[in-house]
Amino acid sequence: DAKLLVAGDSGNDLEMLTLGFPSVIVGNAQPELKNHEEHPLIFRANRHCAGGIYEAWNHFHADSTLWRTRFFQRVFFLPYR
Repeated sequence: DAKLLVAGDSGNDLEMLTLGFPSVIVGNAQPELKNHEEHPLIFRANRHCAGGIYEAWNHFHADSTLWRTRFFQRVFFLPYR
């Protein structure tokens, strides 16, 4: 059972973000992407870069133990809880 999250920060990522998978527009995304219409499978993060991916992973996959691991949090430069 694989978990997937698509992430983007510019207009050339739009097609990928709208394929029907859980997706995130990170906080530092370009205006053309931030202005795209709302969709339930597209999360709009406040944090930039990897921090936004971490936010979205928690939003879509909160039941997953991966996001709680020390490895995952180290990769995204976040404090371990």
